[in-house]
Amino acid sequence: MISSVKNLLLSNGIDPSCDRLLVGLSGGADSIALALLLKELGFDMVAAHCNFHLRGEESVRDECFVRNFCQRYKIALECISFDTYEYAEMHALSIEMAARDLRYTWFEQLRTSHRLSYIAVAHHLDDNVETVLLNLIRGTGLNGLCAMPLVRENFVLRPLINVTKQQILDYLKLKGQSFCTDSTNVDTQFKRNKVRHELIPLLKEFNPSVIDGISRMIENLQGIRLLLDTYLMPDKKRLEEKGVIDIRAVKSCMAPVSYLFELLNPYGFSREVIEEIARDIDGQSGAVYYSSEYQVVRGSSELRLSDLSSESDSFEPMKLDISSERGGMNIPCGSNPFGANRLSWKVIDRSDMASLKVAQDTFLLPLSQAENVYVRSFDLGERMKPFGLKGSKKISQILKDRKVPLEQRPYRLVLSVDDTIAWLLGEVTSDKFMVKEQDKEIVVFTLESISF
Repeated sequence: MISSVKNLLLSNGIDPSCDRLLVGLSGGADSIALALLLKELGFDMVAAHCNFHLRGEESVRDECFVRNFCQRYKIALECISFDTYEYAEMHALSIEMAARDLRYTWFEQLRTSHRLSYIAVAHHLDDNVETVLLNLIRGTGLNGLCAMPLVRENFVLRPLINVTKQQILDYLKLKGQSFCTDSTNVDTQFKRNKVRHELIPLLKEFNPSVIDGISRMIENLQGIRLLLDTYLMPDKKRLEEKGVIDIRAVKSCMAPVSYLFELLNPYGFSREVIEEIARDIDGQSGAVYYSSEYQVVRGSSELRLSDLSSESDSFEPMKLDISSERGGMNIPCGSNPFGANRLSWKVIDRSDMASLKVAQDTFLLPLSQAENVYVRSFDLGERMKPFGLKGSKKISQILKDRKVPLEQRPYRLVLSVDDTIAWLLGEVTSDKFMVKEQDKEIVVFTLESISF
């Protein structure tokens, strides 16, 4: 196992004489074996342990084990604790995704601060097979069947990616090295565990060597992926630099949908939209197709890709003057094809709220918080915390959930207090600016003459 890992790393230009590594160390069998093996190969490394506080005493036990292990083998160690539940709620993520975000963000910070070459993680061959099966069940393309590569773009390195779980356990037994066991790894409520403990044993009844068989398939498909990337490189470069796809190339291709999928899927275009583009390739110029952040416009000889944000108005933030009891402002149409609006506001006493009709086009803000109020565009990826929802959500996702047409989304505006979004105009409000009992004066904002 040691020689195969060493050869794999060296053949990919990763050398213990010049590369220093950050090793993700959970205390489980895989990461402990990885740390031991890298040390045996002569790598200079720093270990990193995350305590997510998700398993009570087990989390404390794992951290103590990792500290003792690193002390024994003289491995530099960094430890951190996370409030994973709070982060998950704040960002509207699952616990699994929250832990992943926290882990890799911190790993990258350590890699940079320690001036390390790679972040080494302990994914192995069995993990890769499970990933392929999960992707296959969901419905996937070539990339999903290629599974996890040795090196990922953001400096993530998987030295054990061709090593089986059994080889790892045999290596630890040979070394006389103990490790921690995560009790949640047997919980089949998690899809990966269900694949690991139920699906793979079933597949082994058909083929005892199913792990090796899927491994060969992954290797073959990764080779095909490399050939395809090489073949499409000029077209991908042209799309990236000039934003165009030659319609003649689409029409002359034996598999136009697959060709367009390889070019456009990285920009968020679904297969359904890509099939529509291919189906309409001989249609009239001017047709527009959308992903969440991009659009493709069909011309006479080219498909032109552009960022939706570049197609929308350059709407400069406008500060509202709430010093008088009432006021208003016109939101100019500019290049917005969906019309202009008027935002008006008035200050009322709390006693008048009982007779007030509040709808989607109305927003209430305590006067005490109305000092720095702006109307502005929102940035791609910007989030807000809608009333009644735990955690925050992307503005683009809110508009999608509310079935706002794609072509209209770039022109929607927000009302913010300082930099915090309080109201997505005409749609949802944030619960961070709720009117409370002690608020005696309220600003009532109304959006009028919506022509969307």
